[in-house]
Amino acid sequence: GARMGGGGWGQQGGSLYMGDPNVIELSPSDFPSQGEKWTYLVEFYAPWCGHCQQLAPKYKQVAASLKGNVKVGAVNCDDFGDLCSQYGVKGFPTIKAIIPGQASPKEYRGDRSAKALSDWALSLIPSSVQKLKSAQDLDQLLKSCSEGRKVTSGLCAVLITDKPTTSPLYKALSTLYAGKIAFSEVQASSKAVVERLGGHPDKLPSLKLVCNGDLQLLEQYQGEMKSGPLTSMFSSYENGRKCASAIRLDPSMDFSKFKPSILKQIIKDKGIECKGCSEKADFANRIREWLTTGS
Repeated sequence: GARMGGGGWGQQGGSLYMGDPNVIELSPSDFPSQGEKWTYLVEFYAPWCGHCQQLAPKYKQVAASLKGNVKVGAVNCDDFGDLCSQYGVKGFPTIKAIIPGQASPKEYRGDRSAKALSDWALSLIPSSVQKLKSAQDLDQLLKSCSEGRKVTSGLCAVLITDKPTTSPLYKALSTLYAGKIAFSEVQASSKAVVERLGGHPDKLPSLKLVCNGDLQLLEQYQGEMKSGPLTSMFSSYENGRKCASAIRLDPSMDFSKFKPSILKQIIKDKGIECKGCSEKADFANRIREWLTTGS
């Protein structure tokens, strides 16, 4: 590619991606930061650079094909030279990936075809998807969504699939909601697990949603297996209220294990009066009393 400096650096040449719906034009203020949950592919370019101009139509194709799985951005180094220097850009185009949970970006050194670039980006998406191979694996998963709630929303998602590898979209979602929603998948041929999830589904893949680790609350996701509808569905569970409202209460439950926010949600949902309740134990005792006496 072209080198920085040598007359080219600083010549204004307009953006190569103006108006493209899939390429995000990045500046220092919206450049992905450390806590970013999406994987980003970023091209650092200069508008006057011939190699960049050749890459642009392919890069737009890449962005369209990665939509919903990986975010694709571009930095015009004529406009944001400091940002490009900060990321060690010495020539154009330079393509890097910013991966959730990894401190430094990864540089692309492969062939600049649309397919090679897309495949590389997809291969970098981190995954928190648990593979369920036995009924014990399912129990372990459900436990993480039950009373102690390692998973803050209380939602376990189980994808029944016949594909041997996890889809990039499902990996991306598991990273996006890491710690909030537990993502898992099971082969449709694993009878022991699939039976407990309502038997073999009519069509694959099939996404099952379980609140609070309680299989009696099992629901089938009916929407499209696409990034937009899936993220809006999962986001509706994210703050934990949806699963908290679905908890089937039983006086034998150990309410001291529940998070205070969940206990407050139960009290609100059930319309239980809790005068003078301030400590976690007050809420837990009041719910137990309400369940036992009915008032």
